[in-house]
Amino acid sequence: MASAGRKCSCILILVLGLAGLAAPVLRAQQAAPASTTPPSSAPPSETPKALNDKLADLDKRVTAAQSAGDNAWMLVSAALERNLLC
Repeated sequence: MASAGRKCSCILILVLGLAGLAAPVLRAQQAAPASTTPPSSAPPSETPKALNDKLADLDKRVTAAQSAGDNAWMLVSAALERNLLC
């Protein structure tokens, strides 16, 4: 009976961990707005500024996604370790 309980808790932890790891990726894909104007239509003086702004925004999103993935992995690994030690 205890074995079935452990098996269910392990499966639940793995499912929740995978959902936690996949959430930032899905959120980042949905947050990216589609550009309607081609980049060549912007004046030459605005192009580097717009590009720098886009790169800065991308850096922020990548850092946030990495942090969320790290947190999810730490929670899952701690829960698995707890189950193995009990």
